[in-house]
Formats: sequence, C-alpha cells, structure tokens
Amino acid sequence: SREDLHQIRFLIKEQKEWEIRHSCPEAYFSSLEKITKDLHRHKKDLNPWAVGCYTTMARIKQKHRQLENSYLYTEKISSHAAMLGLIEYPFSDLGSALEDLLFCEFHDILPGSSIAEVEEQALRKMDHGMEILARLKFKAFISLLSGEHKADEDEYPIFAYNPHPFEVSEDVVCELQPYQPNWEKGTRLLPEIEDEHNRILPSQVEKESSNIADEWRKRVVFHAVLAPGKMQRFSCRLRKVNSGQEFSRFKGSVSQGNGSSSIEMTSDLSRVVIGRESGLVANFEVQGKALLLSNSFRCLVMEDYPDPWGMKVDSFRKVVGQFKLMNEAESAEFAGISSQGLDPVRIIEDGPVRIAAEALFKYKHSFLCMRYILSKKTNVLEIELRVYWNEKDKMLKMSVPTTLSDGVCRGQVAYGTQEFTVPEKEYAAHKWVGLWSRDNSTGVAVINDGTYGFDFSAGEIRLSLLRSAAYAAHPTSSEHPIVPQDRLEPRIDQGERIFRFWIEGGKGESLWERLNRDALVKNERPAALCCFPSGQGEKTVPGIKLDDNCILLTAAKYAEDAPWLIIRLFEPTGRKRKTQVTVPILDRSFPVTLNPFEIKTIAVDLETKAVIETDLMEQPLNRE
Repeated sequence: SREDLHQIRFLIKEQKEWEIRHSCPEAYFSSLEKITKDLHRHKKDLNPWAVGCYTTMARIKQKHRQLENSYLYTEKISSHAAMLGLIEYPFSDLGSALEDLLFCEFHDILPGSSIAEVEEQALRKMDHGMEILARLKFKAFISLLSGEHKADEDEYPIFAYNPHPFEVSEDVVCELQPYQPNWEKGTRLLPEIEDEHNRILPSQVEKESSNIADEWRKRVVFHAVLAPGKMQRFSCRLRKVNSGQEFSRFKGSVSQGNGSSSIEMTSDLSRVVIGRESGLVANFEVQGKALLLSNSFRCLVMEDYPDPWGMKVDSFRKVVGQFKLMNEAESAEFAGISSQGLDPVRIIEDGPVRIAAEALFKYKHSFLCMRYILSKKTNVLEIELRVYWNEKDKMLKMSVPTTLSDGVCRGQVAYGTQEFTVPEKEYAAHKWVGLWSRDNSTGVAVINDGTYGFDFSAGEIRLSLLRSAAYAAHPTSSEHPIVPQDRLEPRIDQGERIFRFWIEGGKGESLWERLNRDALVKNERPAALCCFPSGQGEKTVPGIKLDDNCILLTAAKYAEDAPWLIIRLFEPTGRKRKTQVTVPILDRSFPVTLNPFEIKTIAVDLETKAVIETDLMEQPLNRE
C-alpha cells in the first residue's frame, strides 16, 4: 500500500546500521549464492503453531476437499470429451468454480477460525462451485456415451467412468429404477451384472436410499476392474426369484451366532473380528498377518478449550472420556425403530462383494453410528462414522492402534511425503497417514476423504475428527475468560457430521507403491450412473494411459493460453521412475522420466501433436 511505501522510505532514511533497498526474490537468492554455498538448510515443517486449525470446522475442510477433488475430476473428464469434439472445453465455468475454491482457502476460512456467518457464507460459496462442476461433469459424462447402442429390452445399462490413467479395481455402487415395481408378494428382484465381454461379475443388492417398502428402487453393488481413462458399460438385468431362493444376507462369510463374543467377517485374504461387548474391532488381518490391536476405532473425547486456533497448545492428548456401546433399548430409541430392543452390534449387509456391520455408541449428550465395511475383492476395510456431536470445548479423536509399536510414521503432504518424528504432537497430513515397520516389512495406512489433524505414539494413530471450540474465540489475556460467561455462546461443529476412512495394510514396500494411487481413487472416485444412450454418434476411445504402477496424473486439462493438452505428472514414492504416456485420441505416445518426488508438466499440442515440457505456469522450458 502507499502507507507501506511511505514507512519504508522513512525507515531507509532513518536507519543507519543497515542498507535497505527494494528488490525481488530472484535478486535475493542470487546474492545469497555469492555470499556462501554453506547456507543453513531447514528440512522440516515450518508450521508448528495454531494446531487446532488442522481440525476446526470439519464441514469447511470436508467441503473444500470435495470441491478440490471434483474440480480435478471435472478437468479430466472435460478434457477427454473436448478432445473428441463432443463438447467445448468449459474454460469460463471452470474458472468460476476455481475462484470459489481459492476464495475459501483465505485466512481465516479454511483454518476454521472465522465467525459463524463466514462459515455459512463459505459453505454456500463452495456449494456454488460444486453445482457448477456437477453440471459440467454430467454434460461431459453423457457426451462420452456417444456410439453406445440402445438398451436391450430387459437391460439397465450402467456406465462407469474412470478418470485415472491406470486400472482401478473397485466396488461400484449404483442405484436404478426398474421399469415397473414388483408387486408380487414372496418374490424379489436380484441383479445380474455383465461386463463388455459378457462375463458375469460378483454383485449384490443393498439397502437403497429410499424407504419405500415395495420391491421397487434398487441399489446394486458389483466389483469391476475399470480400464484407464475409459467410459465402461455394464449390463444389469433383474431376475425375479422366490424370497426363499434368495441367497442369505449372512451367507458363510459371517459368524455372528447368538452367544458368541464376537462377529467375524472374512474375505479372500483378510479377516475382521468385532467384539460384541465393545462394538470395536478386535483384530484386522491381511494374508494372515495381524495389523490392528484390540479396541481399534475407539472414539476418544479429549480435553480442549474454546480457542479455535489452538494458540497455546501443540497437542491434544488428555482423554476425558470415550464413546461406549449402547444397550439394546438405547439402540432402538436412537435408531428410531418400533421394537423394544435392537442389538447394538450387528451385520446389516452381506453378499459376494462386501460385508457391512453396524455398531451404535453414546457419550453424554452425543451419539455415534460406526459402520465397518469389508470389501471381499480388494481387502480394504472401510470405516464410516456418523457422529451426532453435542459436546462443548472438547475434541473427538478416533484411535487406530496398530501392531507396529515402533513404527515410522509418514503422511502425505502437498506433492510429497513427510516423516513425523515427535510422538504425541499434533500434525497434519493430506489424503493418508500410516506406520511402517523399521525393516519396511509391514505397513498400515489410513486413507481419508477430508480429515487432516492427527497424532501418533507407540504404534497408535489418533485421527482428529472434531473440535467444538467457540467461533473466533481469541484468548486475549488470562484476566478474562475466552468466551462470555453470562449467556449461551454457540460452539462449532455441533450436530451431525460424517467421516469415511479406508484401512490398508500388508507388505511395507507394496503398500508404499500403491498407497498414493489408492488415496487418489478414493478421493476422485469413478462415477457410475444408470442411463439409456441414444445409440447415435461414434464409439469413444479412452483418454490418457500410463504404463507404470506408481506415477500419478494429478491434472489433465486444456492450457490457458495455447491449444495444448496439459498433463501434470508426479512421482510419489521417492524413486526415479520412467513411464510411457499414451493419448489414444491424439494417436500419440511418449516416454517421461521423473526424479524422486518430481512434478513434471507436459503439453501436447492438439494441432501438431508436438510434446513440450513446461513449467507450472505452462511456459515452455528451454532444456539444453
């Protein structure tokens, strides 16, 4: 500002000990090189303060992650459709959504230290961005159905789009509406899913979103391997069977007999044991190796205070309580069912694709529904928490005690990985955090879709879920309380909040190589939709493919100022790698080598098909 410049001129005039002059970063670093080559190097985190901001305002952080993921997904699918000439690349609309995202990264919005009105405004702004992107994604998705034949008479076509340049092995969930409700009592409609090669895929029916008791709306779950960068068709047909002929929901893979002290869920390579008395996971094994200890996923209530920044602390470690399993009467009342009792721990879904168990907990004025979902084909344990939080000046953490008591803690940070060295201190990581044994033989990781804060100690990771601090409550002095003591002062994150995590583990090296891709897939999930193509147009070809097992495609978009396709790649494992990039639409393939943790931006000219390496600002690099 003018005032800043005025004060700088005054300082230059008055200060006799130092020479002060206007300059730029390039000149500053150039001068440092001339002074000495032995400058101090700091290779650790630069942000040890206000650790409450990693967690405060969970809705803001989750919505920001959703918008961020949706934006990157929309760029990828829009680029694919635009290269095929099916749509115009939506520069303007993408720009509007990006402005919404960037605005909500402003201090104090994303840290969660704003007033309540700002929280609501930011959520509204991010929802605006989400609505723009939802329309763009849908338009691109439908355009990529070009050339697909019309549905057969008894077919419900399900289309899944994989935006990633590698195969994705995933449990696909899709709801559909049968042509006519099944009014025939004593019968059910069961799905049969075929892929493009007429192979029958494992599938099951689960509870749909609606609560219409008639045999009508269907939620179909099936396991599929989705090809890189491709729109893939699956044919669903519903066959009518007698209810008595339907496979049992609790067939074979589940043991929950009366009198048993646990529920056991198994898949081809993994095993989960849930204690009936605790509702918590007592054991999680992959390929016969135990990865978690008993009482896994305890939800702990930590001592906290009204300051949303967490200015005067660097950890949240004092446990003041924990959620306990409800009894049958409490479970029935909480679930809103008419029976006098409901088992607080029970299996709610089971089939050839996955199993789900539910446990209900309470703590003082708060309640929690925990669902454990075990995929039978991917051996990943999903945790879904639906929290009804009504505590004040407390923090909620979820405990993940692993068998790696002396494990090395690592987490994902922006375009890299950080090793965390100080136990019990509050840290932040992005899409995953995990522990690896010292010899790297075993690893356990937790993937999230919108949670950042955590701490670790002696093989246990505690994930920070909620802080019920007061809005913009700044501790000014010890003489005055942080919030007024003569009225109700609202607290942040009161009410219902939902969290999802995915637990992976096994051999340390294998986990390390696949983890970043798995986390990317969970955050930018392949979209699936039951829809009916027109049968017109030409069959589409895939987007971008990579031939290695690790490198990430972090962005695929049109360039801002040139007729180029921008491909941004990242090496996430810390090892030099080479991959072949293939763009079938352009009939172009070329090798790319990346150094450890290198970001590389490649432009492919849409007219000449020339390949140009650029910087992050999409300016060509002059390599000698």
